[in-house]
Amino acid sequence: MIKKILLSVAVLGLAVTTYGQGQVNFNTLNLGTTAYVYDVGGSTLLAGTGFYAQLFAADGAGQTEGSLTAKGSPVNFRTSANAGYVQTSGTSVGAAGSIPVASAVTVTASAASSTTVTVQMRAWQSTFATYDAALAQFSSGAKIGKSNLINVSAAGPGGGAAPDLVGLQGFALTQNVPEPSAIALGVMGISALLIRRRK
Repeated sequence: MIKKILLSVAVLGLAVTTYGQGQVNFNTLNLGTTAYVYDVGGSTLLAGTGFYAQLFAADGAGQTEGSLTAKGSPVNFRTSANAGYVQTSGTSVGAAGSIPVASAVTVTASAASSTTVTVQMRAWQSTFATYDAALAQFSSGAKIGKSNLINVSAAGPGGGAAPDLVGLQGFALTQNVPEPSAIALGVMGISALLIRRRK
């Protein structure tokens, strides 16, 4: 009898872990034009498979950016009239290969019907499989960007549909253009002196 009870408790615990998770709707098109994501310079909207976006989150309101972890899978961007908005169905293709895309993203393992989480969207070139990989190459010219931090009540069991990311604002990617090395500058300076001397 005790074995049956323990088995029942284990199965129930697994069910809560599997299904008792809070989700949000990762569909930036629902938020209007303020949720556009632009390339460096802020004039060209991101489109297609050249870029990834992903949600990062942590349980609780007002969490710091450093406490957020990646949630769900990276997704590409829509094209044509909906460029600048994230893809919400089908598959994303990039350095990570083809991955399934769904707009409902699990951001917390909490089994509560509504749990507040701090959420941020980050974007980067899809030549890098993850945001952290792109960030590691930022000093070498990788393009990265991130939104503002927002607090969202993620929908859990009985909490209804996954809520939109209300308050999420658009942003532009940034790129660190590497400075010429000291040797290159020295060569340029010597070349300029030699050219001037010949004249």
